[in-house]
Amino acid sequence: MRKVKIQWKSVVSSTVCLFLVCLIITVAVAGTHYLTNERILYQQRLNFEHSMQHLLPGERFVLIYMDEETDASVYLAFDRNDRVLGCLISTYVMGYGGLIRVLTAIVDSKVYGVEIVDIGKETPGLGTHITHEDFLEQFVGSVDAPVLVREPTSSVGEIQAITGATISSVAVVEAVRLSLEMYYNVVID
Repeated sequence: MRKVKIQWKSVVSSTVCLFLVCLIITVAVAGTHYLTNERILYQQRLNFEHSMQHLLPGERFVLIYMDEETDASVYLAFDRNDRVLGCLISTYVMGYGGLIRVLTAIVDSKVYGVEIVDIGKETPGLGTHITHEDFLEQFVGSVDAPVLVREPTSSVGEIQAITGATISSVAVVEAVRLSLEMYYNVVID
């Protein structure tokens, strides 16, 4: 058996070099996050406001309730004469690829519209189909918790799952169910 002689200078210089590379990369990533974080948050807020305006065109939206545990929020939409147009409820649900943010508009105790605000990391070509109008229009008119079905239907409240994206479909159904529950518990009570 042969003994290997360790060159301590080589080990120390390699360690110092590796440490410096890691330090520089860490500072670069942290700096990038620091410089872009405000812009990202601003853009997310603009997208959310655009979604609210798209679902329920109003002059102003007032936050009336926020659940800190689930990060769900309830907004009232007002017209220019300060009449309530309806309610917008933002919920987060777990989809196949992570959290999905769903905005549900409710007018006169019925689902008026649904929009996916943040798709998370759903599978392109499968899970992303939850953003298509054909899927989201199925929720319109629901007054109770929607039910997911696997066969074509025309009944209000029965939502046809997207083939290959059942988990994502279930997530959106759950988000609308939570929105209706919050509506009846927060707005109606």
